[in-house]
Amino acid sequence: MVYSVKVWNCDNAQLRGLTGKKQPQLDCLSHPELYVSLVKLLTNKIVLVSLFKKVFMMLQNRLTNHSSYLLILLLFLSQIQRSLSDRFTVIATKTPISATIGSDVTLSFHLSPEINAENMEIGISRSPSTEFAFLYRRGQEVTGSQIKGYKGRTKLVTEHLKMGEISLLIRDVGPFDNGIYYCFVQSDNYYNENSLELILTMLGTGPVIRITDKDKGITAVCESNGWYPKPTVLWKDSLGKPLDNSNESSTEDKSRLLSVYSLINVNPNNPTFCNFRSVLLNIQNQPGIRISGQ
Repeated sequence: MVYSVKVWNCDNAQLRGLTGKKQPQLDCLSHPELYVSLVKLLTNKIVLVSLFKKVFMMLQNRLTNHSSYLLILLLFLSQIQRSLSDRFTVIATKTPISATIGSDVTLSFHLSPEINAENMEIGISRSPSTEFAFLYRRGQEVTGSQIKGYKGRTKLVTEHLKMGEISLLIRDVGPFDNGIYYCFVQSDNYYNENSLELILTMLGTGPVIRITDKDKGITAVCESNGWYPKPTVLWKDSLGKPLDNSNESSTEDKSRLLSVYSLINVNPNNPTFCNFRSVLLNIQNQPGIRISGQ
């Protein structure tokens, strides 16, 4: 009698027997958490050794009673139950985290149900890739695959891991840090992930006005520096009516902060106001600047 033992192989996403014959496909990319659970289940050495010993004894003694088969089934069910009990969900806030450039920010996730994450693998990444803003594996920070821009700026709050809380501190955030963050958590038997968004802002300096081309009328340039993201420039007349005939340009410094310039032709008989407004914060940096030909 020939016995066939099948193993999972995700390199080519196929289930194969020891004979090498192709079996129905396993969609590892679409269901990574299922794949990880199956691999952990099938590669648990303690359970497999125990099962193989029982099978060997059955074959050697040619046992025919059902109790031996029942014992093997119970062992399988016990391992499956253990795998299911180790499941968890990574929870993240649905509301984006807002912060000011230059501040320290904490990205917070937690596990549900509340379980100890000290011996798990935790990765926080900017995209579903192999490069991490931070990687933690069984009590140690792993820096080999860390994105260069985060080295020396991140710290995992390990005191909270026992309660299933995952908090990553990022110091001195800048435009580089703006965007989506993914949190990956891997235990011995399960895997889950979630994401949140970090939105960074910076209010620029107060508007500075310059007047040019006085012989051909008044051309005003309104300028403000140190913005992120790019603000909206508002020109209004004395009645509060928006003026839409302005031209805008912007430049970016080494820190990716923006200097914004807005140019407009001004009627010397009609006082004009200029200010800058943050699109995200919905506030202006200061009261508008008034331009008058008188």
